[in-house]
Amino acid sequence: MKVFYVVLSAIIIYYVSGLEGIKSFKDAYAELIEFYYKFPPSEMLNGVIIVFHGCSHSIYDYGKKSSSCLQCKGLPVELNLMNNGAKNGYLMVALGASNQVHHCWTKKDYEPSLQAIEYIYNELLHDPSKKTKLYLLGISSGGYFISNIAKQILRNKYNLSAVCLQISSLMTNSVQRIPSPLFIYMEKDINLAETIIAAQEDLSLHNIDTAKYAVKSKQINEAFLQYYNIPHADLIVQSLLAANYIDKTTGLLLEDPRSSRWREVVTNAVPTIKTYDSLVADDSALSEIFNLAYAYHEITDEYADGMFQWFVSH
Repeated sequence: MKVFYVVLSAIIIYYVSGLEGIKSFKDAYAELIEFYYKFPPSEMLNGVIIVFHGCSHSIYDYGKKSSSCLQCKGLPVELNLMNNGAKNGYLMVALGASNQVHHCWTKKDYEPSLQAIEYIYNELLHDPSKKTKLYLLGISSGGYFISNIAKQILRNKYNLSAVCLQISSLMTNSVQRIPSPLFIYMEKDINLAETIIAAQEDLSLHNIDTAKYAVKSKQINEAFLQYYNIPHADLIVQSLLAANYIDKTTGLLLEDPRSSRWREVVTNAVPTIKTYDSLVADDSALSEIFNLAYAYHEITDEYADGMFQWFVSH
């Protein structure tokens, strides 16, 4: 690891390259706030990307389990986003919702989130002048939360330049306060697609730059599973084909994995699978990847390069 000094508009900030882990501090009310962060591996710093997870998820999805983060799960898509973001020159930060039951974002999270952003700029970047560009990435509930908190972030004079909303859209009253939103949604969610089209029409009326990507269904094959480091990919694919969960012609899942009984099939094919994957919804790597392949409602790293290009251009 190296310490890099970067000059932004005559302001010198500095950070330790490649550093990552859990950071915690107490807010003004003595409540503990935690987040997971990952610095770029080089002196290139294009900005900060703050990630707001979806319901039933947490900051622990975004880091690998280690001695410094025993709670971390390291779900595959979340890890890819963090790693690729850092490689593209961003300080990646995953913030967590305060609700410990459903983990959705609520109004109670406004102030802790703003305090976390202030801590990141003051203590991690040593940039109290807020010159470093700020970008927001929200997934599902986190995306809608961005709609509400963006105005407060701008009011606090942060250099909020663009946002990305995954599997979510804008709140109806937030169009004029969102800078350059990029929408990434899944093709099967027709209702959300229509909502995004309507939001983009409103954005264009206010001359706000916007774009969108639609994620299509993916074939379940060995290469796809191996890309996400899923063990025993061959046995999993063979078992699902034999049990008619995968279309033998298209390679696509025939049923929504959130409600089908694929877990029984996979467990029979790989009896040891639960020693490394719980198979529990929103906690399991394989469950996440099946949801991604089905393309209805799941976090995705597809179009991540497009997102980084969008951020660089704004």
